[in-house]
Amino acid sequence: MNNLSDLHKYLKYNPSTGIIHWIALTKTGESVNKPAGSLHTTGYINIWFKANSYRAHRLAYFLTYGYIPKQIDHINGIRDDNRLINLRPATSLMNTKNTKKYKSNTTGVMGIHISKNKRWEVRISNNNKRISLGTYTDFFEACCARKSAELKYGFHTNHGR
Repeated sequence: MNNLSDLHKYLKYNPSTGIIHWIALTKTGESVNKPAGSLHTTGYINIWFKANSYRAHRLAYFLTYGYIPKQIDHINGIRDDNRLINLRPATSLMNTKNTKKYKSNTTGVMGIHISKNKRWEVRISNNNKRISLGTYTDFFEACCARKSAELKYGFHTNHGR
């Protein structure tokens, strides 16, 4: 990240909108006052600066605080929402607990799936350990068990869970 020492000369970050704008021309000729970066297929905004690609949320954090933590969490789970109130330094565990449910999820609730014997199996992972929360015949009871475990283990209850 040594290339970022003069970042303030080229980019300006608006913490309330989350948008980073070019404020000076670079050798590659970015347009002044235009938003920097483009949306990547991963959902993050990437910005090219001095022949390196950076995630916009990392540059936003650097422009605000002068350093970049190892990981930054988007609190609301929206990867291109780089408003300062939506960014926080995080550990791997914090980021894991703040993930969305997978697209392949067919039950609509994280950690619940239907078993071969038509019962709802419930589990949760915490500190890299998978914890079985039991099997249930009633879907509502299975959901209650999962939600209780999320509260117990400090999971965020947003992101479509």
